[in-house]
Amino acid sequence: MNDNIKIGIGFILPASAIIGFFTSIFAGYFLLGVFIAIMGILSWFIYSAVMQANMPNVTGNIIIFFGFLLSSGVFLSFGMRRNMFGGYEFNPEGSVGAAILLFLIVLVGVLFKNNSNDLRLHANSPPTDIETKSEQIKLEKREDKESREINSFYHDQGEETDQDEETDYEDYEFYEYGEEEEEEEEEE
Repeated sequence: MNDNIKIGIGFILPASAIIGFFTSIFAGYFLLGVFIAIMGILSWFIYSAVMQANMPNVTGNIIIFFGFLLSSGVFLSFGMRRNMFGGYEFNPEGSVGAAILLFLIVLVGVLFKNNSNDLRLHANSPPTDIETKSEQIKLEKREDKESREINSFYHDQGEETDQDEETDYEDYEFYEYGEEEEEEEEEE
């Protein structure tokens, strides 16, 4: 299956979780909304792992959005309550718990967002100075090795030709001009 199709089908899970969350919140079931939001994001991650689909670039944004959903569900459930006069009272412990939850989930979402941006930027960026220097060193080492191999090849070839030339010169008799004239005079 194409990776884009896997990602598209995967988006159905968080979308249905968002619809379920808002439905349960408007019905007044705040804990059910928190449970639906948790199961929606968890099922999306499990789906991506099972189908081996790459996480899209908006993963960090979706995590941050679900962080807002979860913290608002926790705040509505534990951070405020109705009093006997029909008003609302804020519970500081529930409010702090919702704020801590929001902080942690937004932090994770920002890390996901930066990680996907770094990977995308690194894939399209030119090599850094360190990468360039290491590539130059590897290239120089390869050129040195190749030049040594070429020099040793020609050096070996040159030794064979020198030996062949020495044997050729040994077989050839050299006559000097003076010796030829002396031999001719002696014969007369």
